[in-house]
Amino acid sequence: MEQFTRYATTKELLLLVFLGFLTAVIYTVPLGIHVWGSQKFWWFVLFSFCFSLVMTCSKVNVGEIGHILILSFDTKLRCGPGIYPTPTMLPFLRGIGIPIGVTVEVPSEQHEGNIKQIRIFQNQLLPVYTINTQAGLFSSLFSRCLSTAWVWVSDIYEPNGKIKYYKIGGLGYGGTWLVSMLFV
Repeated sequence: MEQFTRYATTKELLLLVFLGFLTAVIYTVPLGIHVWGSQKFWWFVLFSFCFSLVMTCSKVNVGEIGHILILSFDTKLRCGPGIYPTPTMLPFLRGIGIPIGVTVEVPSEQHEGNIKQIRIFQNQLLPVYTINTQAGLFSSLFSRCLSTAWVWVSDIYEPNGKIKYYKIGGLGYGGTWLVSMLFV
C-alpha cells in the first residue's frame, strides 16, 4: 500500500501533546492578562485553558488510523485511536478546511462503517420559509439571520458523525472572553 509510513513513536506523540498544551497556554495568556487582579482570575484562566485545549483536539476512533498532517501535508506518520491535542494555531479555520499547524485527520475511506460524504449545495438544516406572512422586510431578515446563527452554533457534528471539537472549544473560549468583558 503506502510506502515509508509508520506509527508515531511515544516521544513523537508526547511532543505533539506538549505542543498542543503549549498552544492552549498561548490562547490562555491574553485572557489571563485581561482578568489579572480579578477575584475570579483562576476560574477564567481555568475555563479559558480547558476550552482552548478542547479547541485543538482531534479524535481518532477505534478501528481508524489517524494521519498526522503538517499544514495539510502528510508526514507519513500514523497514530492509533485516541484524542490528541494538536498544535493548531487557528483551530477555528479547520471548519472550512484550512488547518494551520499540525492536525490528525482520518481519510474518509477509513471511517467506521465506510460512510460516504455527500456533497450538497444547500444546508438542509436551515429552515425554508414557504408561507406568506405580514412581516416586514427587516423582521423577516432578522428572523432568517437569527435562525442561521442558531443552526451554526448548534451544528457540532461533522457529516461522518464525529464531534467538531474546534467548534465546541471555540464557542466556550469566546463565551469565556464575553463573560470576562461583561463582569470584570
